[in-house]
Amino acid sequence: YINQNQILSYLNKHNITLTAYSPIGGTRYPDLLKDKKLIEIGTKHNVTSAQVALRFEIQRDVIVIPNSQNPKYIKENADLFNFKLTDEEIKEIEALNKD
Repeated sequence: YINQNQILSYLNKHNITLTAYSPIGGTRYPDLLKDKKLIEIGTKHNVTSAQVALRFEIQRDVIVIPNSQNPKYIKENADLFNFKLTDEEIKEIEALNKD
């Protein structure tokens, strides 16, 4: 929910890569993975809302470091390269921004 487009734009101009730690929720937005739009997009691609959120960042050239101790989720979080979000889906996710 915090896409930080201004920071990302600045960093890209200066050839600096942004890293997102715990990019799929955390204490500030614990219900991110229950977001209807992320679930809808995930259903289209046969992936989870977490995978959609992580893929969104990867397609924006952000390094993602998701946090999990659950082996199922660790595997799921790494399985992000068998689908790609469309430009329209990227715009829909960007519209969820709350920063």
